[in-house]
Amino acid sequence: MSETIHNTTKKTFYYNFFPTKAEEESSKVSTVESRPAGLSYVMVEIRDITPPPVVDPRNPWRIKKTLNHHEIDSGKLVLSWNDMFDHVLRYWPIGSANMIALGIRVGVAIWDVTQEEDPRKYEESDACLQLQLETKDCFVLACMALMKDRNLKVYDDVSLYWDPKKFAFQFKLLL
Repeated sequence: MSETIHNTTKKTFYYNFFPTKAEEESSKVSTVESRPAGLSYVMVEIRDITPPPVVDPRNPWRIKKTLNHHEIDSGKLVLSWNDMFDHVLRYWPIGSANMIALGIRVGVAIWDVTQEEDPRKYEESDACLQLQLETKDCFVLACMALMKDRNLKVYDDVSLYWDPKKFAFQFKLLL
């Protein structure tokens, strides 16, 4: 029986649970809020032993969610670790992915394609992606302008996917 080897990579966090004394001291004065004192981590690329998810071009919507009160009030869509690592960050350069890991807000473009004949682009200055700093267990996509323009409400169903060709999110309000 032969085993197929896939020549792709995916991103994961590498944690250093045993910092050197110098790293421990420097973390005490660090201004990066997303790193717990004494624990360092970095995003790395590893060989992916399974193929990346196949995206159906007729139905590429990989991330689906129902909006809640917090998302509407804050203008920030909460995205899970699995969705981000499986469907978004695997297509990013490692440097950009590490900016997210450090707690830095990264501007991203979003195409609202709810009305396919009239898509609307939100530039990097209007939308950003970051690690949720309060809990560090998910990511947030801040896009208040999109939420207001689309007049999104609690319990609206939306879909997203990352388009690696446009290096942008595609967004759709499900009607």
